Amino acid sequence: MNKKLNMKHLTPYEEGFNERLKDPKFRAIWEAEAPHRAAVSAIIGARIKYKLTQQQLAERAGLRQPNLARIESGSISPSLSTLGKIAGGLDKKLEVRFV
Repeated sequence: MNKKLNMKHLTPYEEGFNERLKDPKFRAIWEAEAPHRAAVSAIIGARIKYKLTQQQLAERAGLRQPNLARIESGSISPSLSTLGKIAGGLDKKLEVRFV
């Protein structure tokens, strides 16, 4: 985690999570999933910013609402093609960068 946490105010969940991050296998999986979490966060954030429901964004992107819900919940990983459709539904372009 990049942020320093104030250890005095952690919830039991955060304490347990921080403990799990000490496990190298768990940390590797967590870090490997970071791009997926970032994509999901960007989709949800943009949808909320533009005051769109899942149904509205799905229609604009040519997707089914249940599929968008699965993407937003993290239960499925969208392909680049699907991310492009979602970007189009937001009147945006998909940009992929290596940093």
